[in-house]
Amino acid sequence: MLIASGRGFLECDAGKGRLLRQVDCVDDMIISLRRLANGNTLLMGRDSATIYEVNDQGAVVRRQKLPVDFARLMRFTPAMSTTVASGCSDRSALV
Repeated sequence: MLIASGRGFLECDAGKGRLLRQVDCVDDMIISLRRLANGNTLLMGRDSATIYEVNDQGAVVRRQKLPVDFARLMRFTPAMSTTVASGCSDRSALV
């Protein structure tokens, strides 16, 4: 089980009730995450509205800043594209 935790995430064995590892890897508050098919983890940063891809060693291998002020959540569609709920004070940034 993956749990967003501060600047990264926790990976837990829910069946045994134990923490497998803690990964602190970005300078942003993580609000949403998902394990990808390639084994990497996709993280959504709240304050910077940045999506981070983190490898198994906890290193950021890719990042994408969104053109908004902040993000509230990240969800995947059935086609595995990403949907982000966000806020932006400057609507012209979205045009």
